[in-house]
Amino acid sequence: MFCLNHPCFQLKASAFAVALAAMVCVSCEGASPPASDPTQELPVAELEGFEKGSISISGVVRLAGQPRNPDAAIKVGGDAFCKAHGEIRTERWKVSPEGGLQDVVVTVVNAPATPRSNEPLAIRQEGCVYLPHVSAMSVGQSAMIENGDETFHNVRIVSHKLGTLNGGSNIENYGQPNKGSRHVHRFDQSGVFRLECDVHRWMRAWVFVLRNNHFDVTDGAGSFEIAYGLKDGVYKVEAHHHQFANPITVEIKVIDGKAVADFEFVAADALN
Repeated sequence: MFCLNHPCFQLKASAFAVALAAMVCVSCEGASPPASDPTQELPVAELEGFEKGSISISGVVRLAGQPRNPDAAIKVGGDAFCKAHGEIRTERWKVSPEGGLQDVVVTVVNAPATPRSNEPLAIRQEGCVYLPHVSAMSVGQSAMIENGDETFHNVRIVSHKLGTLNGGSNIENYGQPNKGSRHVHRFDQSGVFRLECDVHRWMRAWVFVLRNNHFDVTDGAGSFEIAYGLKDGVYKVEAHHHQFANPITVEIKVIDGKAVADFEFVAADALN
């Protein structure tokens, strides 16, 4: 008869338990921790070094060459209100005498997602154009879009198809019949969006919705400053302009919290 109390069985059982415990221990020690996602919002306790206010990356974006589709005056037809505001021109290219390119969105792709702003981004329809022409915000932020004109406008929001000038799909349409009409729209997905007006077809604005707050839009000189801190390390920085199918990407190294990144778009590569 087989007996569990037999010394030989107890010895074998003890040896098996020790071996099993060792296997489990080795398995635990060898397990890899889950990979971190740099686009996930960091807990407040881990935000040191990423706070707003410290300029981490700066630079200039330039345009080389002459565009094949230069800006021109818009024919506003019989719209008396828009005519009263003087000449309205397309806003494809805003270039300084030194070649600095305005309205370029520069973003640090692999920066952590710091908490988004609760302040809505202000966009106005004024003088029969959208102001500003190009904006950037973080995912989950809202835009307050207001009619500042004494005429009827609407706000068509289009999810822009990258690689095109006019492709995309409609996601919302707000009527704004009076001056002071306002709508708040929350952007919960990253991507590029166009704001249009069906009444005045030339009206267009661009909204870039990004996964973190490490971004800026170039000014009239083509300059930008990322006003969020970055820890020392290697980062991927992208420059997006709405007249080009693809962004320019560079890899930079932040040393002592600072780095410089310059970009140059070639006009001949622009979409037509």
